[in-house]
Amino acid sequence: METEYNQFPWHVAIYRKHKTSGYEYICGGSIIDSEIIITAAHCIFNDTTQSIDYTPMMVVTGKHYGAWDRQDERGRGQRLQVIKKNIRPTYRGLESLYQHDIALLALSDPIQFSDIVMPICIEYESLHMPTSEELGIFVGWGYNSDNVLSEVLQETRVQPVNYIDCRKRVERGTTFLITPDKFCTRTPDDESTLEKGDSGGGSVFKRSFGTGEKYYLYGVLSTSRHASNSSYLFTNISSHVPWINSTKLQLIDESKARRVCGIRTPINYTIPGGFIRSYMDYPWLATIYMKKNGKFFGIRCVGTIIHQRAIITSYWCIKDTRPHYKDVEFRVITGKHELYMNKKEKEDGHLDHNITKHHKHQNYVDWNSRTENDMVILIIEPGINFTKAVVPICMDWDRSYQIEEKVGMIASWDIDECHCQDLAKYRYLNITDCAEAFLNKEEYQTYVTSEKVCGRYHNGTRFLYGSDIGAGYFFFKNGSIQHYLQGIVSRGRPTDQDFLIFTNVELNLRWISDIVLSIYNTGSWY
Repeated sequence: METEYNQFPWHVAIYRKHKTSGYEYICGGSIIDSEIIITAAHCIFNDTTQSIDYTPMMVVTGKHYGAWDRQDERGRGQRLQVIKKNIRPTYRGLESLYQHDIALLALSDPIQFSDIVMPICIEYESLHMPTSEELGIFVGWGYNSDNVLSEVLQETRVQPVNYIDCRKRVERGTTFLITPDKFCTRTPDDESTLEKGDSGGGSVFKRSFGTGEKYYLYGVLSTSRHASNSSYLFTNISSHVPWINSTKLQLIDESKARRVCGIRTPINYTIPGGFIRSYMDYPWLATIYMKKNGKFFGIRCVGTIIHQRAIITSYWCIKDTRPHYKDVEFRVITGKHELYMNKKEKEDGHLDHNITKHHKHQNYVDWNSRTENDMVILIIEPGINFTKAVVPICMDWDRSYQIEEKVGMIASWDIDECHCQDLAKYRYLNITDCAEAFLNKEEYQTYVTSEKVCGRYHNGTRFLYGSDIGAGYFFFKNGSIQHYLQGIVSRGRPTDQDFLIFTNVELNLRWISDIVLSIYNTGSWY
């Protein structure tokens, strides 16, 4: 039956960008945080490529009418871009029998809660699971038998069914879909139906835990292959609580970082020695330095801030087995804009960090200074509070943007003269063009491995003379003022100053994301 206007304020509509017709409705979802939507994994998964569908998506809150272009009269909802999609790594669509069919979406801006837009509750302890005597509610705009989207949000009552009865009710040959993380429901009157397009919506039940009656989310409608006799399979929230908690925290941190990432706020002043900065500040720059016997032992490398607790750099920066480096302690400074180690910065955010753990790339190789996958993520303590003076670099997690301006930048330190941040520019070369550039330089060809990209020096800036190992190679993308990380200056590189070789960050986005997510999942940064 039709719902009243915004009777279910947690329910949202999810739309996908279509090549010719704007946005098309694909699924429902539920608000569980001001920046997070929960839905079904199959709504954002491409079975053909066996990966997340990176097509742009939008979430609309406070929506009563299903069509994208149908505005609600009261106009109090929001249209929010989906900036990150996350599913369980074990989800593989039909190949995995739709097990773990659950996903979280991060939004471009926080949802503005009101009397018509608010989150659904989740019983994280899972102590009061629905029984077969209870009636829950499900809402959606599903397509009817004529493949027409319901104009108005529809409400259906659902009732849990035990495992044995569920197997009896489902269509022959589809019992394999009843995976351990699912529960089965039916519609009591056996007349209401959940249709294609209802996927991702939530089954909710009333609970009273001393604060009055509230609705709690217990299931997410799974595959569009519903059972017969008005029986339906829901992914059981209780089976995924640890993953929901850890992934939600990660996505919230990423969402906050995305709003400030890659944006410079230059500070123009003269530094000691009479030097005037020509390139101002690059607030994602991290300095990796050494201490030995409790004393400063030298600057080692530069790195790039990618998270409140994570720095990315070259693995060589913290790997040195020569006797001279025995008992050296590596540390990280962020928010440093003048390379005088004993000087406190004027801007907020200057911090000295311990390295509590490091994650070397699993395919790192070092043969006679030729390196492959020369990358490490350093976990630091204390965490960084982002300010105008200290922000992370942007990461194109979904590979949504192409490099528009082919000239990229490297920020590092001018150690010899002004002891200030400096910049070099290098024109981007893909791996094919890179190999061709070294075609007549046999001694350099060994450096050009498949996980690399190259840069050719671009006039108008200075060489950094070896102070750039581990530095980020970044670009403007998406026509914005934000800088995106594309590569890491590798230790294994030609000595020809016209070229630099970078470990390709774009090829390692899944690895980087998995490292951060695994830390949230284990709850251990140490």
